[in-house]
Amino acid sequence: MDVANNIKIFLTEKLHQFKINRKEFAGLVGISYHTICQIFHNRTNPSIVTIIKIANYFNCSIDEIIGRKNYISQNEYRTIDVVLDSWNIYLKDFIQKKLSNDNINPYKFSENIGFDHETIVKFINDTSPTRTLNTAIIIAISDYFNISMDQLIGRTK
Repeated sequence: MDVANNIKIFLTEKLHQFKINRKEFAGLVGISYHTICQIFHNRTNPSIVTIIKIANYFNCSIDEIIGRKNYISQNEYRTIDVVLDSWNIYLKDFIQKKLSNDNINPYKFSENIGFDHETIVKFINDTSPTRTLNTAIIIAISDYFNISMDQLIGRTK
């Protein structure tokens, strides 16, 4: 999945639909203009915080923005303030419970989703509220458990 390109396509359509230019959009959403330009030039996968801000602005699911087909309906998600602590804690809690309930080894899980074997263990064991996973890893976790990214980070009702 080419996340950056999917976000670029989504934004191109929405900015045209709402008749907003990139610079205006950056100001309205609270994302730097530089970040918006990077998205439009496919130079980076945006952070999950950037994607949440876009989803909140357009009142849509994160999955819709990144091009996942199994996103939840409009009645199921809610916009949340982008407070790194809250969604990040929910993500960590979800992973810990799911691994425990399904009796999955976190080292093996990291490898199963295609990342270094210590990725999930480091995330779970880190006590810093700002420690997070990158967008690609969060997408891989959503795919593995076949759930919406909105559900994974607690952006559902």
